[in-house]
Amino acid sequence: LDGGAVTIRLWPASAYAAFDVQLWGALDRTDALRTRLADAVGSAADARSSYRLVTGGMPGVGRTTDGSARGPDTANRRDCDAPALRDVALDDDLLRQVVEEGRALLHEGAVVVVLCGPAGGACPSHDVLARHAGSFGAVVPFWACPAAVKQEELCERILLDRFQKVVAQSGSIHGFVLDPGAALDTVASLHRILRDPHHRRTLLADRFTFLAPAPHGPDNWRREFLEWRRRDLVDLDHLFRAEVTLTGARGALDLDILVGRDPHFFGRLVNVTDALAARTGLRAEVREVEGGVQEIREDQFAAAVWYTEDDFERAEGEAQFAAQRVLAEQHVLQYDVTAGAVTRELLEEALRAALADHA
Repeated sequence: LDGGAVTIRLWPASAYAAFDVQLWGALDRTDALRTRLADAVGSAADARSSYRLVTGGMPGVGRTTDGSARGPDTANRRDCDAPALRDVALDDDLLRQVVEEGRALLHEGAVVVVLCGPAGGACPSHDVLARHAGSFGAVVPFWACPAAVKQEELCERILLDRFQKVVAQSGSIHGFVLDPGAALDTVASLHRILRDPHHRRTLLADRFTFLAPAPHGPDNWRREFLEWRRRDLVDLDHLFRAEVTLTGARGALDLDILVGRDPHFFGRLVNVTDALAARTGLRAEVREVEGGVQEIREDQFAAAVWYTEDDFERAEGEAQFAAQRVLAEQHVLQYDVTAGAVTRELLEEALRAALADHA
């Protein structure tokens, strides 16, 4: 035993033997050593028991001859380095992929409105959802107000009239998707419409989702728009606003989400972010999640029930404890040398004195 020691204690009358094994290192050998010692004294496999104590080491013991540290391995084996960012172009194709995976947050049969840019221009978000029109109750593009409409109030009335027609034809609106090309004036008009409690009740479905993909940047007015909606609906059950960032070597893309009355939102969010990372090759990170006011159930603060020892079945444990026999006591002490040198003679003299005092 190079770097260790074994102490044997025997109780022949009780057919009992105890081994105290001390190893300064090489803890990986303890299992094999335990088996060989038990086999040497003829102990059956079902008559063995053991326990292990791991300490931080002993003073004066450094490293083994091969240079490895003695005792348990305390090295950090985790990979804490940030993964390398992939070189992915932040183009319309990537935006389409984000909307494609983000549509999982829109439940089947939902009536979805897509806010686009000027009429006749590109609207990638609508193109993606339109390919899956069979999964939705309706997918309706809302183009920006014509350039000839200069007054905000007039644009707002036009937009409200369109919303009301959608509700009349298809039912309440479950989803709003803000295409990256959506005009700020159009979203500002939607903001003023939804600030009215009457319009919120008549236009929004009980369960709804807002999605707003856009290039990452400090001036994200789409995020501010969703935060206003969260504050307007803060007392709604299962209300959450999430900020997701997809990062690559060429930049980042934001996906802002607002959902209401979705008790399974966090599971859906994890599935969507995992799918986005796998599909786009970008690093997906949930930067923030904010909720609303949680509903307090009447039975949430029910009277506490207190239990005593007599409420639990103790017969089996007490019988096992009563069957135990104490054969001896052992105390392991470790002393630090504060002055002088430690010799074998000094240790033997100290041991004899201690035994004489307790004879």
